[in-house]
Amino acid sequence: MTDLAKRQRWRYARDIIEGTSTLSNGIDLNADTFAKSKAKKNLFDRLTDIQIRCQQEKIPEKELQESFIWAGTHLYASRQDEFFLVRKIVSIPFKIFTSKAIEFGVSIWVWISRARESVHARLFAELAKNWEWAQRQRKGLFTKMLE
Repeated sequence: MTDLAKRQRWRYARDIIEGTSTLSNGIDLNADTFAKSKAKKNLFDRLTDIQIRCQQEKIPEKELQESFIWAGTHLYASRQDEFFLVRKIVSIPFKIFTSKAIEFGVSIWVWISRARESVHARLFAELAKNWEWAQRQRKGLFTKMLE
């Protein structure tokens, strides 16, 4: 039930995407304003900042969750396949590699794979790439402590 509530919140998060969603009233359905918007740059900057900071400090769960909701909502609403968003929403949880980060990641990955079939292959390619990275970096199940 909790996952369903999260997906519904992402799906209808009009306030987050500031008029770039086709779900919003008054939007031209033939144009995707997200591709040219300040919101896209702000989102990219925010995700890049989290990706850099997570290597030196702990990222607050609320910030991580809000960023994933924002990215997922934009990915859902955009008419283009925003592969930079797919790359970021997959790589960030693997870089942080905490149970909460992976939980947020899995939740958004499942939702996006169902909501946007056009990014399905790219999503799984990024998951495979980051799983290999986790193995090379000896994270989680691959840690030396379990040998």
